[in-house]
Amino acid sequence: MRLMYLLFALVLAMLGMLIWIMLLPEPALSTGGPHPDLAQMNAGGDGLARLGDTVAILYWLQVVAQFFMILLIALGVHEAKRTALFWGVIGAILLLSLGVWTALYLSYLGYLDTGETGYLLGFPTATSVMLFGVWATGASLCLLYVAGFRRFIFSAEDEAAYEALLAEALKPSIPDDGYDGSSDATEGR
Repeated sequence: MRLMYLLFALVLAMLGMLIWIMLLPEPALSTGGPHPDLAQMNAGGDGLARLGDTVAILYWLQVVAQFFMILLIALGVHEAKRTALFWGVIGAILLLSLGVWTALYLSYLGYLDTGETGYLLGFPTATSVMLFGVWATGASLCLLYVAGFRRFIFSAEDEAAYEALLAEALKPSIPDDGYDGSSDATEGR
């Protein structure tokens, strides 16, 4: 299957999920409810209940978005250079990304469900996952670009071919415009 068709299918899947979310009925108290003590204030209420039926759809929407992101990166690599090694590395980065997203999602849901959070590396769990996990995913993509630049993006052969094209383009040439050197201004005098 061509990569463009897969990317288009993922766009349609994301669009479908967003439309599905928009068509769901609004959960009760999704914008909060009356505060028990202060009449001019709204209370947030149950955070998990405010998400309603969107909880699972939102998870899968982000999973599809992660696949889309990785495939867009793959689209930037020439087909001939999308080797098994490339797909293995990009697949590992996708798994890391999905693991970070799942940990973030579950830690937030756990907090919304119980109102309590654990601590990881000195921060609340969700904050640590966001701070260290999302950074690690982005850093791994940068590392792939830097370490794999000569193998996947712009090889020495590509550079040599570019230099040859550049030398050919910069070579001075005399245009052949049919001028034979005689002057029309002096004829007939």
